[in-house]
Amino acid sequence: MEGRKEKLIKEVLDKGYVAYCIPMNLWGAGAKEVEVYALPRKDENDYIEALAFAGKAEKPAWYYKFKNKEVLDYYIAELVKKREAMIEEKELAKKEKEEELAEENAMAEKFDVDDLIKIKQEAKAAAEKAAEDYWYNELDGEDKYSCGFAWVEIYGINGNSKLGRKMKKAGFSKNYNGAYEVWNPSGIGAQNIDVKEKGADAYANVFKEYGFKAYACSRLD
Repeated sequence: MEGRKEKLIKEVLDKGYVAYCIPMNLWGAGAKEVEVYALPRKDENDYIEALAFAGKAEKPAWYYKFKNKEVLDYYIAELVKKREAMIEEKELAKKEKEEELAEENAMAEKFDVDDLIKIKQEAKAAAEKAAEDYWYNELDGEDKYSCGFAWVEIYGINGNSKLGRKMKKAGFSKNYNGAYEVWNPSGIGAQNIDVKEKGADAYANVFKEYGFKAYACSRLD
């Protein structure tokens, strides 16, 4: 028994109308290509009916009406362009992920738990000094001006990876952003945001020197 798709193909071929074939890698997984069949207008007031079928599927992946063939051609061209851009973006993201994984594995081999603890202590000392210098030299030892918070976030480390497990053993924990977070690294008890930011900057810079993706963050209270 002839199915809906076969009837449509026959009708398209009988009327000599051009069909489109979109490579499936521009559409998704599960078939080699997407075929688009268009039925021509019956008159100038009618629309072109276009149906797309993915692989061997009998049910259309989409069904649209177009004012004329120029509009249909434009839609198909834009569809292919968008799909190509999407594939390129996915491939780029995949490549970046692979590079991050390779970098993380290299860091895991480079640093053991004791190394991470030493870096943490070095960063803590740098944060304390930076905050203390700013406190006495810029604030005259007074807790004044804008209040707020500052912290450091370390990105690019999977918590379940070898390096991630070492980070946990070294005393680091993750926040809801997926980053390892160090709150108020200078430990200063003041409310002034600037002095806390100085400490966070110093802390992050130490980790950056060792190749980590560390960033100082802050917000006003």
